[in-house]
Amino acid sequence: MLHIVRTLLLLILLCICGFAQAQVRLTSDEAEKLLIDAPLAEYPKIAIVAHATGLVKVEASISQAGLVTSAKAIKGHPLLQNAAVTAIKNYKYKPYLVNDKPASFVTEVYVQFPPGPLSRDQREEFEEQGEIARQFFAVEPKCRDLTKAKKWKEAEESCRTLVRIGDQLSRERALEKMGANEFLGHTLVGQGRYQEAIESYNRAVTAVGSKLTERNAELGQLYGSLAIAHHLLRDFSKALELYRKAEKIYQLAHASIGAGDSDEWVEDRKKEYMKALHSLLRFHLRAAEDSGAAAEVEEVKQLLKTLP
Repeated sequence: MLHIVRTLLLLILLCICGFAQAQVRLTSDEAEKLLIDAPLAEYPKIAIVAHATGLVKVEASISQAGLVTSAKAIKGHPLLQNAAVTAIKNYKYKPYLVNDKPASFVTEVYVQFPPGPLSRDQREEFEEQGEIARQFFAVEPKCRDLTKAKKWKEAEESCRTLVRIGDQLSRERALEKMGANEFLGHTLVGQGRYQEAIESYNRAVTAVGSKLTERNAELGQLYGSLAIAHHLLRDFSKALELYRKAEKIYQLAHASIGAGDSDEWVEDRKKEYMKALHSLLRFHLRAAEDSGAAAEVEEVKQLLKTLP
């Protein structure tokens, strides 16, 4: 009897092992050779507004027939992940053969935004940049929170570290570079080191380059910070010039936002932009009064009266 039981257990074990084959995992390059249809991802409008670019890394499971059965984003900008997963679910592959029989497999797929083809070098750079970005976002909250708490010296130390890490990021991470330098500028203004703050804000402008246009409120905020730093240095001519520039950008951003976005999101952004514009105009008014620019004082007062 014992012999029969052992034999049955062995047969059961063999059956289980037959069904529990190890999952086949292919590299991105191996899977790409089997790819026969890869429709481009749709670039989400909200991601365009937020200037979200770069690659999204997705883990995908492919059936014996070459169809994607599941896909999950594991790295990349949050605003781009759903679009990447949706695109990959429509990919089609040639069947992968193991001992001349079709087998399912798992692989990693990279999707680029703006949508388009990408090279192996781009994938490798993405992985390297991912590690740098991980370090950046590990430091960024401390820099931001200490700045908001007005702990200027501690904030400066963290924000300088953030800038150093940000300098290693690619051009696609222009907004992160800008933000790091902008935060550092705020810590320097808080310590009365206005000229150094101006240099930091100017580095932020350089970092963002052509990434932002005069319809982007982020650029308006940056020029507003520059205006205030010049104002505090009593460089009224430059301050007034920058206040006007920042206000124009906020007005354009307020007027142009909305196409293709939810009404609630649009209204929230419009309120934020208008609140920032009102605040900036009050600083502008003070600078115009301090400089004795009577005509500009009246112009700013009139604009404040006409705004909602």
